[in-house]
Amino acid sequence: MELKKGFFYSLIVLLLLIPIVLLVLTSNEFTSANEKDLTRKLVGRELANYAASVDNDFPRALEISSKSAVIALVAEIVSTGQPAVNSTIALESLLLNKTYGGNVSQLMGNNSLSEWITRLEAKSKFFGFDSNVSLVNLSISQRSGFEVLFNATLQVDLVSKYEGINYSRTFSTESRVSTDGIEDPLYTLSSFGLVKRQVSLNQSIIYGPEALDQAVSTKVYLPSVSGPGFLERLEGKTHLVYSSQGLESFVDVDEFISQGLIIKANQSHVDYYYFNDTTPAGYSVNSSEFNHPLFKIDPTNAFKYGVDLD
Repeated sequence: MELKKGFFYSLIVLLLLIPIVLLVLTSNEFTSANEKDLTRKLVGRELANYAASVDNDFPRALEISSKSAVIALVAEIVSTGQPAVNSTIALESLLLNKTYGGNVSQLMGNNSLSEWITRLEAKSKFFGFDSNVSLVNLSISQRSGFEVLFNATLQVDLVSKYEGINYSRTFSTESRVSTDGIEDPLYTLSSFGLVKRQVSLNQSIIYGPEALDQAVSTKVYLPSVSGPGFLERLEGKTHLVYSSQGLESFVDVDEFISQGLIIKANQSHVDYYYFNDTTPAGYSVNSSEFNHPLFKIDPTNAFKYGVDLD
């Protein structure tokens, strides 16, 4: 009888324990699922944060490296007295690797895009990812002589260290480097480095002898369908190659005379003509409002700028 009672009590205890054991097992499974879900959420949040940081940093990185590359290339051309063989390839080399002609440009500092990509890959580890970042496209062009346009596309591949989550995305951006205020290498190359001029965008209409006189004095630049853009000027060219619109300015021969340079007689002083050996003849402006007696201009541009010739 006692044996039966003992068996009965043991059975009751076992029946009571079963729900508790099931509850513990279910709770463990639920906790594990919650932990996984929480980890995924944390990884997802860090992915979003990293992607947002790339979105913010990439345009700034390209802007800094592209502006630095333009300034560095102008400095290299001015210091050596030699034009770039290919301005877009030269700019790309400086922007990516800080090199020009196989030498590192000190003017680039730490502003190459390759260095930024290395820093970006290192940054991903702080977010808990292994990364592979590569520049899959870079193009350099000009829509006008007053801007050099850089377009770049970045490929970012990430793997989470915790959940094995893979993430891939491309980022695209552009940088427009204004040439306003940057030294025009064409003047330097055409004067043995003695005459320097910075690009200065004209802000007013130039028509008539007084306006043309002011333009010669202030050394402004105007849009041109004939004159070279900035990319061509980096190569010492006097004609358009990379776009349908370039720049033109007016040569003030007094600057050349003051440096002991021989001026070209009876040649148009519109810069892309003056720096070209085969150009139309230039004539003096016939007006008392024009105060540059040595200045010459060809008939086509005289008509465009509204002046009469002698």
